[in-house]
Amino acid sequence: MQDLELSAAAERRGVWAYTDWAALPDERMAERVELEELRVAMRSGPQITAENPININAADASTLQQLPGVGPALAGRIIEQRERQPFLTKEALKKVPGIGNKTFEALEPLVDVADD
Repeated sequence: MQDLELSAAAERRGVWAYTDWAALPDERMAERVELEELRVAMRSGPQITAENPININAADASTLQQLPGVGPALAGRIIEQRERQPFLTKEALKKVPGIGNKTFEALEPLVDVADD
């Protein structure tokens, strides 16, 4: 099929007769960018918002890393802390080394401790 398409494009047959060849590279690049954004969005799962917070007692490391200021090391410390004792309140996050007041303020609206 690719050979037939290339042949038709070269001879400007069918839909290729109406192709804007100058705009084609930009359109293809925009399509590639859009597809990559879609792949990233699909890999990252649902968007974490105040309306859709994550349960810090159940979230895995990759989900925790979607939170602002949380990288692999801090996600690991959150998991270690909750394995010792589940978080009963959001404020208990402040006991995790590396979570100070500023980080907590960013995390607080995006997390929940509810049991599902």
